[in-house]
Amino acid sequence: MKAQRLRSNKQEGASLVEFSLLAPLFVVLLFGLLEFGLAIYSKGVVTNASREGTRFGVVYTSPRKTAGEITAK
Repeated sequence: MKAQRLRSNKQEGASLVEFSLLAPLFVVLLFGLLEFGLAIYSKGVVTNASREGTRFGVVYTSPRKTAGEITAK
């Protein structure tokens, strides 16, 4: 019975060591994916804003829009 308890304690210790080695890697991977997603989202927002500004300046208007008006849009 005592030998079985010792083996159980060793296995618990081994899984604790494995978790402590792998947990930081998973956390870094998780935050890396989050940052990558935010970067892609930001790129999309800037791209859409530039498209909207360009469309605002090009759409048929008379008189033409000034650079300041386009930038403000």
